[in-house]
Amino acid sequence: MPIHDVNVMILDNDGVLRREGKQLPGVVELYAQLEKRGISNVLLSNNSRVTSDGLVRQMKQFGVKDFCKDQAMTSAEAAASWIRHNPSADRLEDMRVFAVGEEGVFRSLQELGIALANDQWDGQQWSGLPTDVVVGFNTKMDYATTMAPAWNAIHRGSRWIHTNGDVSYRNAAGAMLPANGAQLAYLSTTGKEPAAVVGKPNREMAESALRRMNVTQDQARIAVVGDNLTEDMGLADNLRSAGWNAEGWMVLTGVTTAEDCDDPSVDRVFQDIRQITRALLSR
Repeated sequence: MPIHDVNVMILDNDGVLRREGKQLPGVVELYAQLEKRGISNVLLSNNSRVTSDGLVRQMKQFGVKDFCKDQAMTSAEAAASWIRHNPSADRLEDMRVFAVGEEGVFRSLQELGIALANDQWDGQQWSGLPTDVVVGFNTKMDYATTMAPAWNAIHRGSRWIHTNGDVSYRNAAGAMLPANGAQLAYLSTTGKEPAAVVGKPNREMAESALRRMNVTQDQARIAVVGDNLTEDMGLADNLRSAGWNAEGWMVLTGVTTAEDCDDPSVDRVFQDIRQITRALLSR
């Protein structure tokens, strides 16, 4: 697809717009070009701990003053949206969800009117088994009040939705630590599998964002911009497999080096987002 045919851009956050919490060069200029050319865009974050409100604050701090909530989605919000579109009960109000995670998970469920069942676990057993278990990354978990009841509910038949399968993350000191994929592996010892893992590279989060933008397959020409072969380029692959016209655009400001880009999922390689902006300006 010619670069100027792109009319939708799906962007990653870490390694693309920021690194180690600090803004990378070229963010304001890229978003100015997207606005000027009418390119619909969404910032997709696998981080279930944050909210789209938090991403809006970040982008405004970066200087993108007109960035709005509809331009961002987290894996927690995508999980809540997935539940709303795929209810486990005849009526949404009959669903009771046990939530594992931090602010992003709880707020995303509550904002869509989904009732929580966390108060139904008394430390030993359920007073009412939840219909669903939603699991986001939790760095403050207590075994007795989070993973034990989640495991028990899934084992007994509650539907399981996982926000993302990220195996690890790098903390502020640069150390690699287990992430939500480790929680997925733990809960897999129930012998069950998640009904959905909604974050990247799976396409559920992207398709939820595309629906919100009223973008359809027949009109979309998508660039997935990221720094990660598995999550971002994998998302482009999965969108293509589902019939979307999508390319994977790799930037080298994150975890991937140029040597790693000899991969069929990578359609274009850019040094950074400034080079993407120059490419959009080249005509």
